[in-house]
Amino acid sequence: MRLQFLLLENLSWKLLSLGLAVLIWYGAHLFMREDIRPMVRPLQPYATRDFPNLTVRILSPGKTSHPVRIHPPTILVRVGGDLTLLDRLTDQDPIAFIELPDTPLEGPITNRVEIRLPQSVRLLSTIPEKVVVSPAVSR
Repeated sequence: MRLQFLLLENLSWKLLSLGLAVLIWYGAHLFMREDIRPMVRPLQPYATRDFPNLTVRILSPGKTSHPVRIHPPTILVRVGGDLTLLDRLTDQDPIAFIELPDTPLEGPITNRVEIRLPQSVRLLSTIPEKVVVSPAVSR
């Protein structure tokens, strides 16, 4: 009798609470899925832009730099973002660089090209992703 009283007392409120808990759980479950995300700025047009012939710069530790040759010396970078932001970018905004070791190169090595972009601009692709760095031949 006591158990029946506990279950049936305020039954409508208990059912409402259960229904709300199920709705909140289902909403959180949908939000955590990767393919369903609320759009941050749904009315902002998204665009892509290519930067062909972007020169690869060299970063070397310390003050001494060793003469090197990069092949290929230029790359293609494709970025994406807000259309108005991409329209304001200049050819100097994306920076492509490689880091060299502080010891002189003995032979050719393959380095990954790093890209630095302004905030809110997303890197879509780099062609090629890696370049060959070799010691420059003295003449």
